[in-house]
Amino acid sequence: MSGVEWDRDWLPEIDEMMHQAGFTGSDVYTNGKLTVGDVSPTNIGFDNNGNIKFFDAAVYRHGGKIH
Repeated sequence: MSGVEWDRDWLPEIDEMMHQAGFTGSDVYTNGKLTVGDVSPTNIGFDNNGNIKFFDAAVYRHGGKIH
């Protein structure tokens, strides 16, 4: 996936999904309790229902990174 394709096609869709789930931001998302970063084409996928799935994304909560 090219950077242009990511920026044009995928990032807006991921933004919308994350915003519908109560997160704010773009590329790095937060809902006040969790922060999700390192969102890139190699760290996301979708389940059979079209729901976004993160793998190897950086997820933090107050106090530090969730391992």
